[in-house]
Amino acid sequence: MRKPHVGRFLILFGLTLAVCGSALGETPREMLDRAVKLQGTKDDEKGLALIEQAIKQLETDAKNEPDKAETFFLLGRAYGMVGQPDKAMAYLDKAIKLSPENVEYLQAKGQLLADKGQLQEAERHFIRCLQLDARNVPCMVDLARVLAAQGKCDDAIAWCRRAIELEANNVDALMILGGQYAVTGNYAEAVETYRKVVQLKPEKSVAHHNLGQMYQNMGKHDLALKSFSRVVQLEPEYWKARTKVIQCHQALGNLKERDAARQELLKEYAAGKNPRLSRAEFFCREQVAAGKEKLMVFEYFEMKGEMAIRYSFCVLDSTGQKVEYKITLGSYDATNAIAHATGEVPEGVRLFHLDGYYPGRHATYAFYQGEPSYDDVRTRVIEIVRRATTTQPVRPLSGIRYAPETDEN
Repeated sequence: MRKPHVGRFLILFGLTLAVCGSALGETPREMLDRAVKLQGTKDDEKGLALIEQAIKQLETDAKNEPDKAETFFLLGRAYGMVGQPDKAMAYLDKAIKLSPENVEYLQAKGQLLADKGQLQEAERHFIRCLQLDARNVPCMVDLARVLAAQGKCDDAIAWCRRAIELEANNVDALMILGGQYAVTGNYAEAVETYRKVVQLKPEKSVAHHNLGQMYQNMGKHDLALKSFSRVVQLEPEYWKARTKVIQCHQALGNLKERDAARQELLKEYAAGKNPRLSRAEFFCREQVAAGKEKLMVFEYFEMKGEMAIRYSFCVLDSTGQKVEYKITLGSYDATNAIAHATGEVPEGVRLFHLDGYYPGRHATYAFYQGEPSYDDVRTRVIEIVRRATTTQPVRPLSGIRYAPETDEN
């Protein structure tokens, strides 16, 4: 399931309810509000200039009016926006010392604490905000978010529901609620929650993605395909949505469409214009169950190194958290050198081999002159895995949590 960026509290920290002022004669608060709207746009540098201008004015004001809490709050907010959390915290503490029951100041500190990973302290600040203002929905959402980050699912769900009672269409609360339903395995409720979000915000790609993930977890691959295809339309640079489309076509038996989607992904990789995709070494091509075993299949974009791998079939333990063993299709330089030297394989033809890597042992199952098709390799691997376990049918899966290195499934 996709998650919002870790630094979203700093973004929220920059938001206020004040209306932007005009370019001339703006107050520091209005400058910061306008800078928030420019963040992440082509005018991002103008936003930074506004923040610097606001800081300059606020530091002068702080010297002239050392007892004005609002000035220190805005300085804390400004330094938080430019990624200087220690300075931001120092100024927020000054503001709170001068005005200890100001909910806006307490909430801002809670957001900054959350962004620094001090979740329990952030939780304490949001609870204090709600003691002072029991109907403050943004604080409820912030509290739910830090509770969720601590794994306190039931509490997070309760606060999301409370926020939604007051603001039925609060998208932030709905997104957190959907995520908590998902991690507790309540996929049906998660689906209904994400469906409401995409109705309210049809352009919110992360909601479409998470909805697709829930459908995939439920085995509703046709609906999952629609959701992931929508993500590709809305956010074409998010390449992992393309891998989900490939997985769905595989699960539905749409092999022609699967291959076309894969070719589009490989074409984008070869173009080298997507920095995140260019940094990737592999993608999750399929998730499948063979008997009692759960497999995640990774395809490597390029055959690199002395022990190059094309496919890695990772067989997971019962928790889906750990690889028990793996079966790979590889083409090793040393093996090819021997095969060419002995004349077993003609020069110019690459030898591939299917190997099993188990705790304490290794097995070679097949050799191929030239690269075999994925479907041929898949069939052989599933035979090997099923022979080792049961004769139960093969079925597509999703939601397995294991992913090698830092790649997502």
